Amino acid sequence: MIVAIMQPYLFPYLGYFGLLHSSDLFILLDDVQFIRRGWINRNRIQLGDEAFSFTVPVTKAPRETPINRIEVSPEHFPGFAEKFAKQLKSGYAAAPYYEAVTALVNRTLAEPHGTIATLAERSIREVLGYVGLERDIRRASDLAADASGTDLKGGQRLIHIAKALGATHYNNPPGGRDLYDPEDFAAEGLSLRFVQPDLRPYDRPAPFIPGLSVLDALMYIPPTDVAGMIAHYSVEP
Repeated sequence: MIVAIMQPYLFPYLGYFGLLHSSDLFILLDDVQFIRRGWINRNRIQLGDEAFSFTVPVTKAPRETPINRIEVSPEHFPGFAEKFAKQLKSGYAAAPYYEAVTALVNRTLAEPHGTIATLAERSIREVLGYVGLERDIRRASDLAADASGTDLKGGQRLIHIAKALGATHYNNPPGGRDLYDPEDFAAEGLSLRFVQPDLRPYDRPAPFIPGLSVLDALMYIPPTDVAGMIAHYSVEP
């Protein structure tokens, strides 16, 4: 069984979905420290010829607060949602799938919110449903105590979770090459592999900017074709 583990990101880029697609079981690491100015509550779309960052407002909390305890700001969220709708219209109103993707975004943002972990997870599941992909997704915070390994850090926790879940392979984004030693995983019976996304350009009226939120691709490409793009990656040792 192949396991991959990542923090929940809001409408993440295609490479995130490639990692998810490459796994049999995907764990949302929602019980680790929230990374401010990271990709958990923010991402990028394209306005004109430029990348534009959008950020879901969250309430202030101590620095060590985990992702699943960071609340979406009830005070500032309505203003964000209204502004984001206008930004999407400004950037994508002429895109062929604007109406369908706007409906997806509205479904994601319309539910009761609570934590940013819940909202980010909803965004991921909405995209998967829209493009017709199914994967087993679970939260780290929902794992049994003997599987969660919350007393461990870094690679040791990833190994612990994967092993406890019965994995034979652990897939990681390519940035993990400098962080994790394959021998540490092999010592526990796990094969560490890296999923390299193929972020090839797709047809759009403005210059292509790689690494944008999946929303950009969804605006211009049929859902089944986006599913094919998500599946276009290489798995390397």
